[in-house]
Amino acid sequence: MHKLKKPFEGHPDYQCFGCSPSNPIGLNLDFYDDGDFVKIDWEPRAEFQGFIYVLHGGIQATIMDEIAAWCVNVKVKTAGVTKNFSMQYHKPAYVNRGNLLFQAKLLRMEKNIAIIKTELFNKEGELCSEGEFHYFTYPEAIAKRKLMYPGIEAFY
Repeated sequence: MHKLKKPFEGHPDYQCFGCSPSNPIGLNLDFYDDGDFVKIDWEPRAEFQGFIYVLHGGIQATIMDEIAAWCVNVKVKTAGVTKNFSMQYHKPAYVNRGNLLFQAKLLRMEKNIAIIKTELFNKEGELCSEGEFHYFTYPEAIAKRKLMYPGIEAFY
């Protein structure tokens, strides 16, 4: 498993809620390349709960959208935007029971739409929620020009 670099770290306007370490109210996620998967091993904070001690479903969806975007960056080697997604919540993910594991995998490309499966597991390895994300992807040259995609090498 290889930790991915955050290519925009140090940029004064880099305030991504999902991954920027300089956003004081953000999630400060770190990403890892693990073969076919992009993964996050994350310790949730109490302020991200919905019901008592349960990680808010919107935060789960946010993290899954973020990891899907990173999957596009490193597995499709370009950038894109969320077209749509669906989520299924199977069991509570708790903010007070240890780290949570998120993973994303590119299932397939349908023309320029990346279909990505995301999953959230608790510390015991139980599936808590899963999603399917459809990302509209751009050719690399356009992604570099319009979305500031730094190129695949910037992540390693």
